[in-house]
Amino acid sequence: MSYSSLVEAFEALEERRLRWPGGLDERERESWRQMRSRIEEVLFQQASPSGADRRRHLRAPVRMQARYWSQDELTDRYISTLSEGGLFISTVEPLPLGTRIELEIMLTRDDYSLRVQGEVVSVVRADPHAERCGMGVKFIDLDYEQKLVIYQLVRDVVRQSLLERRRHSRLGCMLPAQLVFDDGYIDLVTYDLSPSGIFVPSDVLFDEGQEIQLRLDVPMAGEVQALRLDARVARVVSEPEPGLMAGIGLGFVEPDPIAAQRIRDYMVACALAEIAPPYRAEEMLGRRSHPRLQRRIPIRYRFDDMPTIPTYSRDISCGGVFIQTHDAPPSGEPIEVQIHHPMDPEQIALVGRVIRVVKPDPEAPHLLPGAGVKFGDLSPAEIEKLRQFIRQFVL
Repeated sequence: MSYSSLVEAFEALEERRLRWPGGLDERERESWRQMRSRIEEVLFQQASPSGADRRRHLRAPVRMQARYWSQDELTDRYISTLSEGGLFISTVEPLPLGTRIELEIMLTRDDYSLRVQGEVVSVVRADPHAERCGMGVKFIDLDYEQKLVIYQLVRDVVRQSLLERRRHSRLGCMLPAQLVFDDGYIDLVTYDLSPSGIFVPSDVLFDEGQEIQLRLDVPMAGEVQALRLDARVARVVSEPEPGLMAGIGLGFVEPDPIAAQRIRDYMVACALAEIAPPYRAEEMLGRRSHPRLQRRIPIRYRFDDMPTIPTYSRDISCGGVFIQTHDAPPSGEPIEVQIHHPMDPEQIALVGRVIRVVKPDPEAPHLLPGAGVKFGDLSPAEIEKLRQFIRQFVL
């Protein structure tokens, strides 16, 4: 089972388990335990510890700052493990078992934190053989909003670690790509483009690590420039899941700075709709009027009288954004989306409307659950701010 299928199947059972306690039969509970153990083994790069089957929650490795109050003393430490039921705080001075503490967990930005109550339920003290020391804290009396935030934090860590491994934004575009060999060449067309590489649909597959000479035609300002790049096969998809395609992912090897800048400039111009991808653009965009920049960025959204919910985007454009969520508002619902700048605490709040909802479906693990949001009539200042953000997302 691929990581994508594993995560989607686990999340489908997890949502049912949380919404309807006791709703899983014994076979499903055993499947949930096995998938949880497999996910944790991948996340922590080690076998699940003894007694893991008795735990009720998935654990995820994190690096989050936290402060806690105990007996009128304030202490700053780091959280190394997080679950829906509690967390582990790294410290050489753990508190005694049974100690009640008030925790403030620092989230994505310094101006956004989560306060919860906890109790120390385990202690690992420093000794020559200990891999870590600190204390395990169990959450106490979480309200609905706190549970939701923690659930999404754990889920996002899992998705980022297992599914979202790319370091750069990607742009869906079909550019002519020629793979050059000593005895000939193959003409193909890209599926997406990033500053670090491309994905090329192909029935002719190669070995991972194979080095290839690449010619990539990149249009800009009315002319097409042929970029010559050294590339290496970073990923081979020979048996794609439903909805995906066979092909190879090529990573650029120490690209020339001028070529790298040309690619970034082209991506920025497409993402800002300053130019349209000229090659079969209508097939790439479908009914969309704006090219989508595929980029995972922290955002928050709210609708009705619900509290603000933190999550991530799947893609963004000047016309809208797709937000990752299992609890999407219904289609047609007004929604406010707060987008965070990638380099500083600045953010922009935009009003839009939900135009598409993707429900979790274990039978279609390639579909990311969430909501497609179309921005409303933006002011000139909002449009310019959004353009600045998108430009920075590419860079």
